[in-house]
Amino acid sequence: MTSSFVLTLAYIWAVLRAFFSALRAYADITFSALYPTIVVPYSDMRGKRCLVTGSNIGLGKEIALGLAGMGAEIHLVCRDRAKAVSAREEIIKRTGNKKVYLETIDVSSFASIRAFVQRWSSRSDSDRRIDVFISNAGVATSCKVTTVDGLELCYQVNTLSHVAVITQLLQRNCFASDARIIMTSSAGIYSSKVMHPEDVNSPDLLGGRVEGWKPWNPLAIFWLIWTLSARSKAQQVIFANELQKRLATIPRYQGITVSTFHPGLVQTSIYARPTSFASNPSLLKGATVAANHMGISAQQGATTGVYLASSPNVVAPELRGKYWERCQWRWTPIWMEDPAIRKALWTRWMSDTGLDAEFFDKAAS
Repeated sequence: MTSSFVLTLAYIWAVLRAFFSALRAYADITFSALYPTIVVPYSDMRGKRCLVTGSNIGLGKEIALGLAGMGAEIHLVCRDRAKAVSAREEIIKRTGNKKVYLETIDVSSFASIRAFVQRWSSRSDSDRRIDVFISNAGVATSCKVTTVDGLELCYQVNTLSHVAVITQLLQRNCFASDARIIMTSSAGIYSSKVMHPEDVNSPDLLGGRVEGWKPWNPLAIFWLIWTLSARSKAQQVIFANELQKRLATIPRYQGITVSTFHPGLVQTSIYARPTSFASNPSLLKGATVAANHMGISAQQGATTGVYLASSPNVVAPELRGKYWERCQWRWTPIWMEDPAIRKALWTRWMSDTGLDAEFFDKAAS
């Protein structure tokens, strides 16, 4: 059996396994409301410090609630402090855990991320140690929106905010040696085009458009929302996997586990945001009906995030860097494994965030 034949078989297998993982993901989206309820086994999280971004409502709040119920110290890292105060009160009331604290961040602004990292890293060594960091904040957009940093909103929030906050916290040695870094992703990764550095701001969809532009019909709006989200979430999964590989070269970070997960079609308020499905009444109605009939509760959507943060079964070396759905890891599209694509995207992310592209190489030497 020639080496070229073996390589061909390996390639075909990689394509097929990703294809069937995609089919499973879309079947889960369609039928998850009919599935048995997932119950995450209890783990003693007392003494563990967990930070959850986007945790004042919906999925993030339910993840924080689940971990607080296991005794963890929770930090709600949110943009809207008023909603965060309300979420904190609810979590304390429902769990009896008073170790719930608030932090402020706007993940659509690099300046806000830097300010948060500066505040957090100024704590004492023991008070700044992070055991679990769940980067959950995200966005869906139906129109062209440019951030204060001059980047497409989905790209900056769903990809670069994770890159920026996690990398800066690593640079300042804020993670425990056995920390877990978890990012909320999407099954949309299976429908993303192969991403290259020139694609990150989606110029093929938004180039030349005026700020606020959106398609005129509901189907085109839905397609734009799905496509922008899929591209940004695909990059997020690549970042997580590439980050895991780079951490493995740094002795003090070799015990860290990085994961991404798809929560499912969750019944949350993301559909009602002005720049999302709510930008078109017909689309909002359709999305709401679909979520109500096919979707799952935010509590059920949070189960995989809680599982990845608490279970002793997810930190084995062979499971690090994986993408998960319904508390099980899944194969991802084969193009995400291309070293040239990963390196090129990594260089672009470091450039767009203004981070030191050589940090991981320096730390490993």
